Amino acid sequence: MTKTVCSMKLIGQPVLTSETGGSRLHDHNGSVHSHLMISSYNLRGFQQGQQQLLELCNNHDVIAVQEHWLADCDLNKIVNLNTDFSVIARSAMTDKLQQGLLRGRPFGGLALMFRKSLCTHIKYIGVEPSCRGLAAVITLHNNIKLLIINMYLPCFVAGSEYESTVLDSVAFIENCILNYSYDSLILLCDFNFECKTQCTGYRILCSLLKEYKLTCCEDAADTDIRYTYYQDTLGRCSVIDHMFIDSSLCHNIINYCTIESGVNFSDHVPISCLVAVQWSVSTTLHLSLTLRDKAEILRVMCYVGIKVILVHITILLDSYCITSLCCIIHCNVNVPSVL
Repeated sequence: MTKTVCSMKLIGQPVLTSETGGSRLHDHNGSVHSHLMISSYNLRGFQQGQQQLLELCNNHDVIAVQEHWLADCDLNKIVNLNTDFSVIARSAMTDKLQQGLLRGRPFGGLALMFRKSLCTHIKYIGVEPSCRGLAAVITLHNNIKLLIINMYLPCFVAGSEYESTVLDSVAFIENCILNYSYDSLILLCDFNFECKTQCTGYRILCSLLKEYKLTCCEDAADTDIRYTYYQDTLGRCSVIDHMFIDSSLCHNIINYCTIESGVNFSDHVPISCLVAVQWSVSTTLHLSLTLRDKAEILRVMCYVGIKVILVHITILLDSYCITSLCCIIHCNVNVPSVL
């Protein structure tokens, strides 16, 4: 028996409802922005990571959470953590607790947090049977669909059991990729291994990464990340938390980094990525402009960078229609809010 708790209505799933907030992707004039702040964070327990998670909510739009250690009865703690977010949360201890009292410390647990103003719809896809993976498709205000997959893999132990667990996780990812419609894919994960060929887990994962053209953000971005996990007692650190994106986003990374904070009591540090989600826009502008204004508008538009935009500008001089300009501009980013 599994239980998934959500903070908004999802298809065919039990839910906890909350009010929808304002639109983060829109400015006061209603213009659509395309920059998303995405984070992945292993809490090592809700109590240890709560304050850091609250801090992430201040400036991130999508947050993948691993190891919140919450039982089903306590999932409301993360679901109601911030009213600006819709949350899908899953406990890894459901089956254990149904068998009786939990022995030892709590473990596992996944959550996906989406800023309510980010999207018009959230489709919950499912959870991997052992709670190693959680996935959803979100639809942005521009109708772009993002497949978001959150994964948490075990520490390496030599033997077939570990390899089988990794293969099950790979199968879950591939099932999400093959069976659901989306425009771009973001894979957020605590893989518990570095992206090096000497790591067994990475070697198993590599075939999937190549087949679906998934790129690690560490490789796509100019970054100097030294660690995402540290162990004070032994003085060890490693990069085991990762973010992968598909070919539609791999050239759109603006910044990729870790977040160091005094409120973080986990042994992991959050990873954070600022990415531009591009799309085509068709719009008609009716402006009273001089011929000199026309050249200045085009200069500004090229500077801020418009992916593909069809612009019709009517030029008026002394209340007379002089000419109409139709142009297609190919640049890099999004339609600026001033337009």
